[in-house]
Amino acid sequence: MDALILSPITYSALFAIAVIGLPHGSLDGAIASFLGFKNIKSFSKFLIFYVCISIGVIFFWFYFPVISLLLFLLISIYHFGSCDANSINNKIHRLIISIAHGGSVVIGVIFFQTFISFKIFEYLSGPDVYAYVNFVDYFFYVILFFIGFYFYLCLKNKNLFIKFIEIPFILLIAYIAHPLVTFSIYFCCIHTPRHTVDVIRNLKRNNFHYKKIIYTTMIFTVLSWILGLIGYLYLLPILGNSESVLKVIFIGLAALTLPHMILVDGFYKPKTRKLN
Repeated sequence: MDALILSPITYSALFAIAVIGLPHGSLDGAIASFLGFKNIKSFSKFLIFYVCISIGVIFFWFYFPVISLLLFLLISIYHFGSCDANSINNKIHRLIISIAHGGSVVIGVIFFQTFISFKIFEYLSGPDVYAYVNFVDYFFYVILFFIGFYFYLCLKNKNLFIKFIEIPFILLIAYIAHPLVTFSIYFCCIHTPRHTVDVIRNLKRNNFHYKKIIYTTMIFTVLSWILGLIGYLYLLPILGNSESVLKVIFIGLAALTLPHMILVDGFYKPKTRKLN
């Protein structure tokens, strides 16, 4: 594995993603219970549905790696952005702000660190991904348009500036840092705390006992770590250490992100907006 891709610093970034970032998705058990999957039968149905989607993503990635990677990037833009813009009531403004935030993280990193990003993508999905390298600039200009419109909204509503300043901060880090480091900083220091605080606040506001939050989160986290370790040990003799780590972390994230996004963006957020 090229030392440009993985080093002690980037290994630390991947470790932070797995240990700090991953548990925020483990709140999905508590969210499911909050949404009505409370007894053993209904929660088991939710769990089976969740696991089946995750397994489906892994198999789809195996047969269609490039398409899976592109879809994962698009889903990440939507999911990250929707979390950052969740408090915006106007649907059009929320969409604009979502694309600006999510796009600055995903597309910004790829634009400023194109060579290293596509080397990582090659390890995740094969050399065919280079067919899309010439589209990066166009996508970045589109994101700049949304960021400009977001700035215009800030001029009309000064309260939006508090979150808007995250965008130049992330773009600056993307310009100077390794893509894995930038992603780790955003995922662990912005996205995870924001999502975690939002979920816990809403659950406690609706009389959801904090012990259930802790127990379900711990169970989901440990299960995710165990499955990740099993995947790593399976891939290790085939791919070697570095490539196995990359595939387990990011394909694992993709497998968890889709059911997580369906649950959070499709059911949890609409319900909490009505309750609040």
